[in-house]
Amino acid sequence: YDQCLNIKFFKENGLMSNPFKFDRIRSGKEKIYATEGQLMLVVEHCKLIGEYTIGLAFLITFYWQVREKDILEKMFWYNYNPNKFVDLPFTKNHKKVLQRKILFANNTILFPEIENYINDLPTNYKLSKNMITQKRYRRAYPYKTFNNKVREILDTLELSKVGITFESFRHGGITDLANSGLTESEIKANTKHKNTQSLKPYIHQTHTQEISGQIKRLNKKQLENK
Repeated sequence: YDQCLNIKFFKENGLMSNPFKFDRIRSGKEKIYATEGQLMLVVEHCKLIGEYTIGLAFLITFYWQVREKDILEKMFWYNYNPNKFVDLPFTKNHKKVLQRKILFANNTILFPEIENYINDLPTNYKLSKNMITQKRYRRAYPYKTFNNKVREILDTLELSKVGITFESFRHGGITDLANSGLTESEIKANTKHKNTQSLKPYIHQTHTQEISGQIKRLNKKQLENK
């Protein structure tokens, strides 16, 4: 194993890289996820500084689990119907398809956090073709500009100190689904993960899930004893 990690050995013997692809040892570090409380802190700050569409981007990645790349490059208002549905881009693994997110079912608004935020946008910020646009120019955010803005916001709120990034909010949204008691099948239906294995890095075995599991166990035992 040590020899396989010796990149210098392979280069000295005429290979450009390590054929075993052990250039670095995987740390196994758990993905950092943001909480809903941290999300609301960021969203309120975005309102305060007038970055309404960036606040919307945070809400979208948390509640709809949309990746940053798709939000910036691909997200338009595809067939958006308030309280009904919206078609979201999905380009992972080079797939260019739309995935339908249902917004209203059984007389219930499924994402009131996003619906209310959109309804409360100032008139001059009403969404155009691109969902996430720069506040002055009404153009889509360049990737670098968006990341700089996000970093400034997270730095101001001191969330960067604990390792929170924009991607952390998508991870947090998936973990929030697990904490809400959804089954793995229900989580996959929302996140569009194809198998449980690929979903595992995002679902943390938190104390919330531990407590929820024990409550379910006690409830079941009480029903059996009646």
